[in-house]
Amino acid sequence: MKDVIITMLSSVKGPMGEDSTELITDGSYTKNQWGCVFAYSESDATGYDGSETVVSVCPGERLELVRTGNASTELLIETDERNYCTYRTPFGEMTISTLAKRVEADLGEDWAEIAADYVLDINSVSAGEYSLKISIRPDNSEKSMSAEVCS
Repeated sequence: MKDVIITMLSSVKGPMGEDSTELITDGSYTKNQWGCVFAYSESDATGYDGSETVVSVCPGERLELVRTGNASTELLIETDERNYCTYRTPFGEMTISTLAKRVEADLGEDWAEIAADYVLDINSVSAGEYSLKISIRPDNSEKSMSAEVCS
């Protein structure tokens, strides 16, 4: 796994309007024969302090997020397949379903550009249409950074 800087921009269009959140954090990344895997530590800024998140991407097929620690969650975004999961947070549990419109990735040995568009339902109620853009770049700095969230 290579040390990287991960930038994630999540946008939603839903019943409550439009919103976006950007997360910039350090983490690790590896390209494999199926796609890529990257990981990062959550912080107070994300609301999941004490948790680790691992994301696996198989271009054209799926994006899977697994969070362990204080918050235990698994989210599978798969093209042409509705997936259900129980999302556990410090605030309680909810049932989430996802259906991807696309999962695309351009992958290098120490970088990646990933995009996913999907619909999300929470407890069988539409939460909106989501767009996730992830940019991964080599971390050439000498020091570690903590997660930063911008809304």
